[in-house]
Amino acid sequence: MITKKIKLGSFKSLFVLRHRWEKGSNSTLRNYEANKIRRTPRLGIWARRDKVVGAIRKGDDNKTSVKKTFSEENNVNDYYVGFNLIVCEIWINFTFKRTFGFDND
Repeated sequence: MITKKIKLGSFKSLFVLRHRWEKGSNSTLRNYEANKIRRTPRLGIWARRDKVVGAIRKGDDNKTSVKKTFSEENNVNDYYVGFNLIVCEIWINFTFKRTFGFDND
């Protein structure tokens, strides 16, 4: 698996390449994606939109900080565009606002 992160201001993107010869494991639970790519070759283009938690919102105490951070108003759209090319899968995901997990890297 090859990954590359790009961050320009509030724009963030993640490029991922997973190929058919990636080392998997005998247990499908440990490396499900690698085993799925190896067993089911696919060809196509796909897109997806998810909702993710936005940036950390500070409150007066920990309880209000958690409520503000994980509220419905703090959700951010996370977009994916991908290509299934029989021997590999490539996808890019990107957001235009700060998110909970990406900024900590």
